[in-house]
Amino acid sequence: METTNCPICGSERSAPYRVVHDLVLRHEGEFRLVRCEDCSLVYLNPRPTRDEIGRYYEGGYDNFRYDPDQQPSPSLVRRTERTRRLLAAFRGYPTDEPPASKLWSLPAYLAFCARSRNFIYPSFRREGRLLDVGCGAGKFLAEMRDLGWDVLGTDISPDAVAACRARGLDVIEGELSDAGLPGSGFDVVTLRHSLEHTHDPLGTLREVRRVLKPGGEVIIEVPNIAGLGARVFGECWFALEPPRHLVHFTPRTLASSVEAAGLQLRRLRFKSSGFVIARSLELYAREKASGLAGMFNRRVFCRNADVVLRWLRLSDEMIAFCVKSEA
Repeated sequence: METTNCPICGSERSAPYRVVHDLVLRHEGEFRLVRCEDCSLVYLNPRPTRDEIGRYYEGGYDNFRYDPDQQPSPSLVRRTERTRRLLAAFRGYPTDEPPASKLWSLPAYLAFCARSRNFIYPSFRREGRLLDVGCGAGKFLAEMRDLGWDVLGTDISPDAVAACRARGLDVIEGELSDAGLPGSGFDVVTLRHSLEHTHDPLGTLREVRRVLKPGGEVIIEVPNIAGLGARVFGECWFALEPPRHLVHFTPRTLASSVEAAGLQLRRLRFKSSGFVIARSLELYAREKASGLAGMFNRRVFCRNADVVLRWLRLSDEMIAFCVKSEA
């Protein structure tokens, strides 16, 4: 373990925030979250070193798994085809089918845009290059490739890299800063639930800016520790994930971080698939209240809670849409 200053502003001043345990993969030990007294970032201190962190992903971390024999469900196939048609009609994505009428497709497109899981699709750029930092097993990267992007991924996990290569994806193992990528080489860079895993989030964002083309887009998806879920569930909030999540952002600290890296924040959207709420309920029922799980329809509750929390800007997740200045 190592002690650290604030990973964003470098301040040595911090105050205790919460003592937590790994309730997801059940690694032993307690971990301490602190809040920076200068910029308010919440971060793990002390934290595992880069050499130590790998062992805390052992024991069932699902994001590194890929089963080549698993067939997509019929509902997923239908949703994928519908997504492809709408992206072709409204965001310029290529398609082999006749383009759908925008007028008749508009209600479906508005419903598509209202679903928070669909926020991540950028407008298409012909011959555009997309980099996914912390790509995991490559599900999103493969989808973007199939939608017409020239894609590249990075991940520090050998298991994740092996899963991606099994999908036929081009992936670099290691930190983004060690990948040796040329400057101004990508139209879009995505960090989907990866920034909170990094030891140097500010350095990562600065490297993202360096490899991005002028006018290029950055999409950053992270948990929101200022959301209602973190306040209600406390240590049982699923998105805490100590010690794999090394930093935790609020809307304010995420905005200040991207601006400190030289990126321009265009908008911040709030998202929850209901997954974090559902898993937090499971953890809370297991750790605190064993009778809670059967008290209500969890699926219905999570779906409705998602809508309300997004409207209140208190969702468990948030997505920052940023650009690199043309200058």
